Amino acid sequence: MTAELMPGSGFLREDEERYLDEIGRNAPGFISDFQRWVNQQTDAPPFLVRVAAYQALSLAAGDGIQLDAFGAPLWLNLYTITIGDSSISRKSHVLKQVKKVLPAMVDGSPLVTVLDDVSPQAMNKVLGGAGATKTPVLMSLDEVGPVLTQMKQAKGYQSTLPRVLLNSYDHSPINIIRTSASVDVPDGAFLNLYAATTPAQIEQSVDESQMRDGLLPRFLVFLMDDYTAWAPYVRPDERPPVDENEQKRLRKHLEQIAAPVVTMQQAAGNDPIVLTMSPEAFSRWSDTEEAVTAAAKRNQGDVANAIRARALVTALKIAALNKLSRAGLDEDPVELEDMLRALDLMGVTMHDLVKLSESVGQTASTMVLDYVAKRVKDAGPEGVNKSKVGRLITRTKRGAIEDFPGGLNGVLQRLVGNGVLIFSKEAKTVTHQDHTP
Repeated sequence: MTAELMPGSGFLREDEERYLDEIGRNAPGFISDFQRWVNQQTDAPPFLVRVAAYQALSLAAGDGIQLDAFGAPLWLNLYTITIGDSSISRKSHVLKQVKKVLPAMVDGSPLVTVLDDVSPQAMNKVLGGAGATKTPVLMSLDEVGPVLTQMKQAKGYQSTLPRVLLNSYDHSPINIIRTSASVDVPDGAFLNLYAATTPAQIEQSVDESQMRDGLLPRFLVFLMDDYTAWAPYVRPDERPPVDENEQKRLRKHLEQIAAPVVTMQQAAGNDPIVLTMSPEAFSRWSDTEEAVTAAAKRNQGDVANAIRARALVTALKIAALNKLSRAGLDEDPVELEDMLRALDLMGVTMHDLVKLSESVGQTASTMVLDYVAKRVKDAGPEGVNKSKVGRLITRTKRGAIEDFPGGLNGVLQRLVGNGVLIFSKEAKTVTHQDHTP
């Protein structure tokens, strides 16, 4: 196999896309069964239901299952974010279905802790306890936009949240700083993020630099902007009865996967089950990594390369979850079809994240241009000192300025090119023209 990437999908070659068509794109087992069951109750878009199924499989695996990918353990936790209009995207409803099929109580304690509150107190308490008890944590954020904004602007706890989330993704040790003390989680914690937001919120909350810092590329991102992809809508009074037996079968599948977690919670010190990859699956992943690395070296600074590189690690997790969906905890390794389905999903989410990056970059640049034009116009015909304008912009829109080609000079040149500003070398000022918007 060559390492060439097909531009259409991002990761799959044409022969592999044909192979996926032959075996069916819907992963067999839990994922397809969950999708069929949820579609009895809602017209949620298929990709949203699919990522919810991955969340359920991931939480069942918890600390009890790892993947041997690089000669080191890889936990199967996931960060996902769905971006769509409120009320019609069915984000909250689908999450409720995940909670319904998660395994029941273990020795009086829930198998999974659901965290709907990201306050410092709640976050510290839950992550600190999860690392000690081997309890998976599902952090549910119905509106993640304001949280992303706070992480950019706040000091103290909120400013450390990105680092906490980065470490948690890799199950690394965590130190959470508080005003009076700190919380240490030396062995890390198993944390899943299920986040949702609207297009307007995400564009206001994120700038392009956040696409490069490593956190957002760790997310499976789905832009639900194609409403033709929705499942057919059926009136509530015309829907068939929900198959309660199917819910029991789904939960039983997850209980089998969660068995190692239950054992770990009951008796500390038990080792997790380690999944392996077939030679064909690992070879295909290595081919893709080689191609992505080569592309990154050719096009340094391209945000898409940073996204691709991080997506490859997520692809390994998804491949293992495909195996758990298909065959549960049997002794077979992660097969090639599991990896190809993972790369297929990565092609979709990578496309959406790059699309989001371009949208965010454009939005931030437009905001800067409009802001500068307005301030220069308000200054009147006497003009504004260029260095003063620079300090003003940099202080208020630092991320957008840094991401704009050419930085501050690029912004000013763009405004000049649009007929907004005139530079006076003698006076070293920036003045506006009468037709400044």
